Amino acid sequence: MTSWGERPEDVEELIAEYSTFLRDVTSANRELQLGELDQIMVAAEHKVVLITSIAGGYFLMAVCGSRRKPGQGAFACRTAAFRLRQEFL
Repeated sequence: MTSWGERPEDVEELIAEYSTFLRDVTSANRELQLGELDQIMVAAEHKVVLITSIAGGYFLMAVCGSRRKPGQGAFACRTAAFRLRQEFL
């Protein structure tokens, strides 16, 4: 039995699905005048998906086990996005 993420097509499928989701959320934020999207956390039974804005429509995606502390993952993603920002401007 393989666990999630061992096959490249698993990662590609996740990115494709969440890309559509991000477009919808970004559009809703704009229509509702909520401001720029900073970070989204989707907590499921087995995994937590963290999506953090880097700059200019680029995002950092991290997938963590659901038993981890999601707040620590969210902080780590925000820190990484901040460090990467200059590379994407």
